[in-house]
Formats: sequence, structure tokens, C-alpha cells
Amino acid sequence: MAIKDIAGRLLDFFLSLKTSVVLMLGLLFFFIAGALIMPVNPAFDTINALPLFQWLADAPVSAAWWLLGSIALIAVLAVNTVACSAESLIRKRSGRQWLIVISPQVIHIGFLLMLVGHIVSASGGFKSNIVALDGTRMNFPDGMVVKISGIDVKLSPRGFPLDWRADVEYFVDGEKVKSDFMAPNRPSFFRGYGTYLKKVRPYPVKAALVEVTREPGAPWALGGGAVFMLGNIVLVGLKMSRET
Repeated sequence: MAIKDIAGRLLDFFLSLKTSVVLMLGLLFFFIAGALIMPVNPAFDTINALPLFQWLADAPVSAAWWLLGSIALIAVLAVNTVACSAESLIRKRSGRQWLIVISPQVIHIGFLLMLVGHIVSASGGFKSNIVALDGTRMNFPDGMVVKISGIDVKLSPRGFPLDWRADVEYFVDGEKVKSDFMAPNRPSFFRGYGTYLKKVRPYPVKAALVEVTREPGAPWALGGGAVFMLGNIVLVGLKMSRET
């Protein structure tokens, strides 16, 4: 078969609406399989404690096959989205309102940006959990040191925790560069890291469960979500204005 024929068939494959439907049905199958496998397989106990690709590197294929398949299908779906968007712009660039033409493509761009954000975080993110006592120091991957102190919890008359907090100090090359605090729904952020105070144990010794995360893909995902929403709002608004 000539290279030109192969290229033509590949182009037809990626430009086909049938390809999109088949890919989404395949994703639905893998997601259903994952929903059944995850709750009963102990390999997934640590999936939320590690970046996705780091977890996949050590996960048994017998447990993660549906996740690997989902990633493969999403990659093909991304190419299909780009190809269909480009073809739509080329075919419909004349004789129609530009906003009507471009709005669906803006939605596709938002989807792709969110996908890029998840890939960036899955490959370059960081997650760690530690039980910290007063004065505990944590070493971050970039060499920064974080000190947890001032762990405090307010208890009700019956001994139930009502509120808690802890102080955070950041050190770079031995010098303190920032002081902050953590509380429920109030994490501390510095240099791309988020430090979260998950739980506090008031006795016999005050201790805190601290989670540290780094999500380098968060700006991509946030931007993609905003673009996706904007495209939907514009498209719905234009459709409504044409029908009234």
C-alpha cells in the first residue's frame, strides 16, 4: 500500500465522527471496568498519594490495564479533536458568522488545555503525607525545608474537635523566607507547593496529618476550564439569539 494511501486513510480515520463515538464508547467501557476494579484491588490504596505516572510505573498491569487503555484512547481522542476542529474551521470559514464557527473550537481548545494540565501534573507533580509533631521539619524535592509548629486544636465540652490550626515556616538555604499558618480549608501555598492540614490529634501528644502537593498543571487546567466555559456560554447565547 502506498504511503499516500496510508496517510489518506489515517486522515479519514481522525476526521471521522464515527471515530469520536467509538473512542467515547471505549472510554465508557474502561471507566466502568475501573469503577468495578478500584474498590476491591489494594493496589489502588496509594493512587491518591502519588502523581499518576509515578503510581503507574509500579502498579501491576493486571490492576491498571483499564487506566492504561483510557490514557491511550484519550490521546487518540485529542488528535481526533484537533483534526476535526481544523477541518471545521477550513470548511466553514466563509458564509457564516465567525462566532458561530469558532465557539465549538474554543470548547475543544478548553478540553485540550485541561488535558494538558492533567498530563503535566501526572508527570511532574508531587504528593506526600506526614504525621507531624510540634517542630517537625519536612524536606521538599527542591531543597526547601518546612517547619510545622504551634499545632493547636479547640475542643468542645465533650471533647470533639471544633477547629484546629498550625504554623508553617519555610526555609531556603537555612534562611527563613516565609511564615504562614494552616487551618481547615485554609492551606498554605509557597513556590508552587500547597501544604494542607488534614487532621489534628489533640492527645496524648498533639500531632497533625499534613499533606504536601505540587500541581504544576493546575494553571493549564484552570485556564482550560475557563476557555471551555466561555465557549459554551458564547455558543448557547448565539443559538438562543438566532431562535428568538
